[in-house]
Amino acid sequence: DIHHFSKNTDQGNWQLFSRAHNMEMRQNKKARNRLRVECLDPSPEDETGLRTLTLETQLLDVIRQSSSTNSHSKYGGDDEDSTETTGETSTCTVVLFHSQFQKASMRAQYQYAQIAKKMLAGGKNEFLFTRIETSNLDSLSLHELQVSDTETPHLQIYREGQCVASFSIPQTYVFNRMVYAALSQAQKRSQEQWNDFRRDFAQEIQDVDQALRSIEQRQLRP
Repeated sequence: DIHHFSKNTDQGNWQLFSRAHNMEMRQNKKARNRLRVECLDPSPEDETGLRTLTLETQLLDVIRQSSSTNSHSKYGGDDEDSTETTGETSTCTVVLFHSQFQKASMRAQYQYAQIAKKMLAGGKNEFLFTRIETSNLDSLSLHELQVSDTETPHLQIYREGQCVASFSIPQTYVFNRMVYAALSQAQKRSQEQWNDFRRDFAQEIQDVDQALRSIEQRQLRP
């Protein structure tokens, strides 16, 4: 029985146990997350305008938001002609994947909140700033999203439902510089430059699109 398994069991047996009870453990984690959301605002927004996500479904929802402003695609398409563009200003969803108790990640969260506050105060409303703790995501989802080192802050930017930036930030002293540079690039690209970008990075974009679809399919399973 899962709750009779001793905490003193060695690492090898823990791994065997984890594989044998993977489904039960995932269901338990989802149940705990649902209880957490029932007690709290599922997507609270603090005074900086930064939204904290606690579920994979919330992550999928905010990524879809980046495609709702001027695109009819769900997570983006495989080529430049797959998205219908209306010419309106795009909303980019910025996601910080972080570890709650790592010192570097805690520092990065503070820096990220200050960036969100500053940009939103300056009228940069084309960005939706969000964050999610990596422990709230399935390990397979993290692997598919290419967030390999869960102890290092990782940033992704989505535009029109497509991932247009994805990088880890191993040192906090370069955090602000790297994030501001990525946001500035997203702001300054013209539609023609975005089309070129999507052609040049078609495979990388398609890989993340597929990862998002796989996550959604797992969420739909009973």
